[in-house]
Amino acid sequence: MKLENKMTSERQQGGRQRDWDEVRKHSDQPIITIITSTYNVVQDLQWTIDSIKEQTYPNIQWIIADGASTDGTVAMFEANIELIDYWFSEPDTGIYDAWNKALEHVEGDWVQFIGAGDALYETNTLEKVVPYLKDAYPNYELVYGQVMHISEKGRKELYVSGEPWENYQGKWSTYIRPKIPEHPAIYHHVSLFQDIKFDTKLKISADSLFILQALKQNNTMLFIDIIVDK
Repeated sequence: MKLENKMTSERQQGGRQRDWDEVRKHSDQPIITIITSTYNVVQDLQWTIDSIKEQTYPNIQWIIADGASTDGTVAMFEANIELIDYWFSEPDTGIYDAWNKALEHVEGDWVQFIGAGDALYETNTLEKVVPYLKDAYPNYELVYGQVMHISEKGRKELYVSGEPWENYQGKWSTYIRPKIPEHPAIYHHVSLFQDIKFDTKLKISADSLFILQALKQNNTMLFIDIIVDK
C-alpha cells in the first residue's frame, strides 16, 4: 500500500509502505531497516539512493527523516517512492531527534543508521551480512562490520576501520571515551529500542552513549569481517 504525500500538522510524508507482515509470510530472511537523516543535502543523497537501489538483498525498509529541507530534497524523495518505504519532513532539533522519530516506524528485525552521502560498500553488502544476522540474536544484539573512509573530493578510498571485538572491549579512544565501532557499520537488533532511545540533549555523541547503554545489557558485540559502509 502506498502512502500518499500529505501534510499532517507541519509534517510532509510519503513512501511505498510495503506490507511487511506479508513479506514475513513468504520469507524467512530478516528485514533490515536503514534509517537516514537529512537536511539540505540533496546532492549527497544521490549516492545513498543509488547504493540502496543497487542492493541485491530484497528485504530492505528504508526510512528517511528529513529536517524540513528547502533544497529539493523532498522532491527527490517523491521521485524515488518505490525505493523509500517511508519518509517524512518536518523541523527537528538535530540528528538524534530525527532518528528517534524514525524509530517509531521501524518494521525490521535489524536497524542500521547511515548518513546522507554514505553508501553501502558493495551491491551485495546486505546479502553478505544477512547470514550473520540470522544466527546472531539472542546471543548478540549488536553486530558490526567495517567502514571504508573516502575523500571529501572525488570519493577516493582512503582506509578501512573496524576491528574484532577484543580490540575494543575495555579500551579507550584517546582517553576521551570508551573505544567502540563506528556507528554506520553497526546493526542493532530491534529489541534494543524498546528500552533505549537517543539522548537529544547531546549533539554529537548520543550514538556512542546508546551503544554503551546497550552493552550494559549484553556486554559483547559480534564482529563480521565485511566492509559495510563508505
